[in-house]
Amino acid sequence: MMSRRGVFLVQTFYLVVLCVLAGLYFGGAGIDRQTLGTVPIAAPWWGALGAVLLSLTGVFDHRVDWLPSYGFWHLARPIFGASFAAFSVIVFQAGVLAVGKDLKPAPGATNTQNLFYYALAFIVGYREETARTLIKRVGDVIIGPGAATTTNNAPTTIAAMHPESGKAETRIVVTGTGLDKVQGILFGTTEAVYTADGDKQLTVTAPPGVPGVTGVVFAITDGTPLTRTFTYIE
Repeated sequence: MMSRRGVFLVQTFYLVVLCVLAGLYFGGAGIDRQTLGTVPIAAPWWGALGAVLLSLTGVFDHRVDWLPSYGFWHLARPIFGASFAAFSVIVFQAGVLAVGKDLKPAPGATNTQNLFYYALAFIVGYREETARTLIKRVGDVIIGPGAATTTNNAPTTIAAMHPESGKAETRIVVTGTGLDKVQGILFGTTEAVYTADGDKQLTVTAPPGVPGVTGVVFAITDGTPLTRTFTYIE
């Protein structure tokens, strides 16, 4: 559980560490390797940088629907970013080899090739969720789709909440479309426990609140949060 302020401070610290690592690399102090296998050693660094910037972007973009339960996700961002970046470079190189091309660049073209790897690594780190989706799709092509790989493209809408008033611990049924894309629900600033019953219905338990009208925010994957209201009664 981490607040926006906590995540901002942690990600700022990560940026400082990445800057120190870059200084050691360019200064030739302690980091003298150029590659990790076939992956340029700076590629994971660019992936971690993209991941850290993604978290910092979220700090400012999710002022209304900030979910403290995603704290561990933010703490692990550089690890995820570096790992996915390195894997994406390996996948690209495997594709090059699969079509019979040589990974070795022409004389004098090494820096140009590595620039592409760095850009790829940064994009994958910054768009980690998209990268995970693509990896799943590639896996489906190679080994076949799993039991839960169906894609729901319906937009997320809230048709109704029943009931719209009650006390803490009231079970509320929410109906609409695309509800499987809900990542979290906030009653005011308190995160609520919910269960997705499918893409058209979910059940949420009202957390403790003060009597009166409270805003309910539904955090949506890659989308603008949806808002409703719930009235706490004494």
